[in-house]
Amino acid sequence: MKRGIIHLFHKNQRGVTLIELVIAIGITGSIMAGVSNGIFQLITINGDSNAHMTAVKQVENALHWIGRDAQMAQIVDTTTDPDPDVDSFPLTLSWTDWDNIANVVEYEIEEGNLIRRHTEGVDITESTVSRLIESDVNSTNCTWDSDARKLTLQITATVPWSGQEASETRIAEISPRPAI
Repeated sequence: MKRGIIHLFHKNQRGVTLIELVIAIGITGSIMAGVSNGIFQLITINGDSNAHMTAVKQVENALHWIGRDAQMAQIVDTTTDPDPDVDSFPLTLSWTDWDNIANVVEYEIEEGNLIRRHTEGVDITESTVSRLIESDVNSTNCTWDSDARKLTLQITATVPWSGQEASETRIAEISPRPAI
């Protein structure tokens, strides 16, 4: 009896033709290509977005710290080297607290890092407030307009990613407090 059942399976079973096999492989290949392309685009777009957001955050950090100190400043000093028409870093801001403690903050770009050196009385602190900052004066610069009492900053951060770069540039105008 078992032999009869096995014999019936083989007798009524038809094989897969070569055309059906080629069509199945083609459909599977098309689906896999679409899925792979979607995953690749998702990774690429996500990486580009992360790199750009990193650049944005670095520029925002730089503007936050410089803006904070510039609003306190009574004296703003920019350096006009190498181009006399464009002021560049270092930027020195100074003020006297209400308790007569002198403060001097100097911002300088060293190897893409925006360094903040703060001297408060006799205490000196140094910190990196932003990274990946362009040091070229055409990309990152500051200009002091003594007549309008406005400090204009242009800050550019560039983040390398996967053979490309994500860049962000922001321009801000800051008015320091009036001199005492």
